[in-house]
Amino acid sequence: MLMETGGPEAAASFRPAKGKEYREHGNPERKERLSAIRERLLGYRKAAVVDQEHQVEYDTKIQKRRILVTQSIIGVNVLVYVVMILAGVPPLNPTSAQLIPWGSVHGPSIRGGEWWRIITLNFVHFGWIHLLSNMVPLAYGGRYAERLFGSFAFLFIYVMSGVSGGLLFVLSFPANSGAGASGAIFGVYGAMAGLVYVKKQAIPKSEWKKIWLTSIPIVVQGSIDSILPTPHGPAFHAGGLVMGFSIAACLPDPLQLRNSPSDLLHARLLLPVLSVLALAFGVGMRLNVLS
Repeated sequence: MLMETGGPEAAASFRPAKGKEYREHGNPERKERLSAIRERLLGYRKAAVVDQEHQVEYDTKIQKRRILVTQSIIGVNVLVYVVMILAGVPPLNPTSAQLIPWGSVHGPSIRGGEWWRIITLNFVHFGWIHLLSNMVPLAYGGRYAERLFGSFAFLFIYVMSGVSGGLLFVLSFPANSGAGASGAIFGVYGAMAGLVYVKKQAIPKSEWKKIWLTSIPIVVQGSIDSILPTPHGPAFHAGGLVMGFSIAACLPDPLQLRNSPSDLLHARLLLPVLSVLALAFGVGMRLNVLS
């Protein structure tokens, strides 16, 4: 039996759910989703191309930079150690008093005007274990950091971090003696951390992992320092680490560095320099109070 459900108008208004119109125009929601997916994939592709171009430019400029400063610093440290041993200093575990004539940092001596010890302390070590625990991280991370920042900026980071660590040590332990390059080396690693944290877009993403992996030796070095008979290492480490981080935040991007003294002239290094001067002032005030 046929039942009439409407007139000609109802029949005319009837459209099949999947007819010619659906085939021609499709499902609008589905088309929007597909379009969004295509745009996202296109964005990933463009980003990959940009990253690849950035990596090529990075490799071309950064990898060509030489690492003469790192090699020279290691050579000077080893030479000083050998001369000390030939002069009769015990090779494994010398005392603090035995290192004072060789330039270790010493509050009373600095109070007497020997401020040069703030620099020379970075080339004197408490035995071969202490020396090795510092030179391995420097050789591993220093060559990478020197290529990142260029030799001139790297030397500035190293020296300023070592000075900052030495000043913080004297400020914390004005009557004690200490030595070692750990403050300067922590500054080198702090600079690389500052580069990744503050200027993440300045280096290719593939380099981020390398930088974090490079930090493994400094963790080992800090652990070795903790068991050596020099309980004041954290003062060196903290001073150097903070200084290196702050300098990296002030320097231009690695690809903009020309590996020349002009890199430092164009950087905004007023804050790190003022920090070192403030530490020096604090050391002078405390030593005068104790004298």
